[in-house]
Amino acid sequence: MVETIESVWHANQTWLVMLGGVLFGAFPVVYGTILVPLYLPAGLLLFAFMARGIGLECRAQAANKRPWSLLFGWGSLAVILAHGFLIGSVLQGMPFTGRTYMAALLTGSRPLPCSCA
Repeated sequence: MVETIESVWHANQTWLVMLGGVLFGAFPVVYGTILVPLYLPAGLLLFAFMARGIGLECRAQAANKRPWSLLFGWGSLAVILAHGFLIGSVLQGMPFTGRTYMAALLTGSRPLPCSCA
């Protein structure tokens, strides 16, 4: 299975990172307002992307493939959880007063983000 996705994984995650860049360039106020309370799951998402990519790339050249397969697997699990927390937080609604976020920083502790993850 890993050999199947090895040649196309770059494109599949690059569009998500590009979406953040386009959001910053086109709508900087929206980016600054919505992403600030979601820094923790968004940061986890970026680190999970890196772990998944490193695991996949290094697995191809390694003699012992198990540690790199584990890194790829844990990175993939972290991507799923981070996406769930991000999407659940946005779908549940985020309380703002003006441009100020009015809830706890751990938005993932609410019911919908946890169930989405």
